[in-house]
Amino acid sequence: MVGIQRGVITGASAKDVLPYRISPFLYAHYTATGQTFSNSIFDTGILKYAPEFWNYMIYPDGHYVHIGPQNASDNRYVWISPLLVHARRRFSTDAYDQKVGELAGWVRSAIAPSYYVNAGSYDMFDQLMFKEPFGNARAPVALGFPLTRHFSQLGWVAMRTGFASANDLAALFVSQRYHWCVQDPYAQNSFNIMRKGWLITGTGNNITGNTFTIDGVGQRTINTYPTVAQGVRAYTAVGSAYDVGPGVLDFVSNTTYDYVKGEATKAYDTAKLSKWTRQFIYLKPDIFVIFDNVITTSSGYQKKWNVVPATLPVDQGGGILKIANGAGALWIKKLLPVSATVTFSSSQISVVPNSPGTQDFFLHVMQAVDSNKGAKQVIANDATVVVEADGFIVNVGSYKMRFSKDGGFEFIDGRPKTP
Repeated sequence: MVGIQRGVITGASAKDVLPYRISPFLYAHYTATGQTFSNSIFDTGILKYAPEFWNYMIYPDGHYVHIGPQNASDNRYVWISPLLVHARRRFSTDAYDQKVGELAGWVRSAIAPSYYVNAGSYDMFDQLMFKEPFGNARAPVALGFPLTRHFSQLGWVAMRTGFASANDLAALFVSQRYHWCVQDPYAQNSFNIMRKGWLITGTGNNITGNTFTIDGVGQRTINTYPTVAQGVRAYTAVGSAYDVGPGVLDFVSNTTYDYVKGEATKAYDTAKLSKWTRQFIYLKPDIFVIFDNVITTSSGYQKKWNVVPATLPVDQGGGILKIANGAGALWIKKLLPVSATVTFSSSQISVVPNSPGTQDFFLHVMQAVDSNKGAKQVIANDATVVVEADGFIVNVGSYKMRFSKDGGFEFIDGRPKTP
């Protein structure tokens, strides 16, 4: 599992497993010494919020959204982690530890037992070592965990309609400040959507591909990373090659909508791209509005908007595509650019302006519904945009919002409405 050669950790553990494998022994130290959780690894770094992250990244069909580009058989990050030990945090005197400890028990035993209970010898080792009984842990909502969670340091926003049903909707928006390591997906300002099956996916088992290409080139790659000894200073230095942000600029979540604004200008060649912001609005319970403002240094650099569909889309006419996958479907309506070339296949949907300028706007409205819904039952199909001198008014059913050309957003009116 963990190989060490001249003090260097080798194998997959060098990427993702080591903190999870050593945590039981650090917890044993806590148990033996009586030191508080503030002095343990569970209140620091990636492990403090790990049970929350697992909970939001396990999708309704049981699929785990990988933090990096693993293939389907390389999911050791998921099942090898000793979530069992995290559940013991509920015996702490700290209120958050108690809550997240119970969440860990729920994730392990209720939502993902195939990963954590029936995973073989590693899980058996943890059970024999720590003898953790799991009882009847409450579900996340009952514990007070919101349906939308912004992991602010990471730059990931997870949106759900629930956690316990295979029919729940799940979506993820990623806009990181830095590209930390080889495990990070090259997916700044990207997103995915699932409802009764995958609707918008990505390449490489994560969400890459749901972004732009500028002059035919995607987000820039990074080949080497700092050593641990160099620390975070190597990332934050002025002109750092790892800066792919600025990342999430604004975040709002309420009972009506979630709003995220991400900027990923530095994820591209800045000699060609001056600015790219994406405003991602989730109108609850099932509508998404994606507004992109893209500025290149020359109108000659092609801007191509791309997403990866789960299945081959079907053209409905009027700028509308339908992606049907099992019992779920996603209807996508393009509102901007008004004049554009749209191409699609089972692996990609692309939109290119017919008359590009240095600044172009892309506006799409999507709705996740049951696959048997007809066009007249889909609110997104009737979405409209009114072009103003300095912005755009978007109407989607009872919702109305305004995007300004300089990057502002205003939610004017609206309430959840079902067809």
